[in-house]
Amino acid sequence: MSELMDEFGPAGYGVWWIIIEKIAAQMDETERCFASYSIKKWSNSCRISSKKFQKIVSFLTENGCFSVKKDSSGGGKIEISCKNILKYRDEYTKKMAKTLDIVWTNSGATPDPRARALTDTDTDTDTDTEKDTPIPPDGSKQIPKPKTRTCPYSKIVESYHRACPDLPRIEFIDDVLKTKIRARCDESKKERYEIEWWDTFFFEKVARSDYLMGKKNGWKASLPWIVGKQNFSKVINNSYPNNSRPTTGSAITDANINNGLEAIRLFREEKNAG
Repeated sequence: MSELMDEFGPAGYGVWWIIIEKIAAQMDETERCFASYSIKKWSNSCRISSKKFQKIVSFLTENGCFSVKKDSSGGGKIEISCKNILKYRDEYTKKMAKTLDIVWTNSGATPDPRARALTDTDTDTDTDTEKDTPIPPDGSKQIPKPKTRTCPYSKIVESYHRACPDLPRIEFIDDVLKTKIRARCDESKKERYEIEWWDTFFFEKVARSDYLMGKKNGWKASLPWIVGKQNFSKVINNSYPNNSRPTTGSAITDANINNGLEAIRLFREEKNAG
């Protein structure tokens, strides 16, 4: 390259590089390592005159960089080949693979199987369907995200109001309350995503407790308090039982509540049996 630069300056190096690019663009998975164009197209691609192009190519040919012959297909084309480009390609591939190995070792990142294939000479006979899994650009394995269930926040609040009309009402379901409700639902496999579970919970565990309903010392539980992690655990594990049906002061309301509890109980028994 130094002799080429001494003889023709930057133009000589430019011609050499453009020819290499043209040949590389024609390469495929075979060992084809040549390109064929007319003198005019070659020189136009290098942005120099045809005469200067031929001089530079002759110099490169004499120094073993290229081989030149007339294209057998005719049309005034010349075929320039460079067998060394196969060597350059293999050296580049090995260099890139080595570089990637260093990056993986230092970063602890998961290797990209596509890059590993640069140096992998083993025959791949694996028929695992995981091979068809798309690989993100960062090389990490794409894991399907589990489906997220829809949490019935509004219906749970309505159930709370129905069962415990004397407890503080919820006028607005803020993010804090949603987070608590969602956490309690996620603690179960699926039953707490069903409104029937909450109907039973509020009627049986909350409305039947004089303490939670404010009939002991005037303090009343609220929904945000009830669905707090520790409080919820206490309520659901019968830390505040009365062993009696709730009383609202109205015989009709009490009867409706009791009938509702019985209907829910029967419904759950039929559902579990099915």
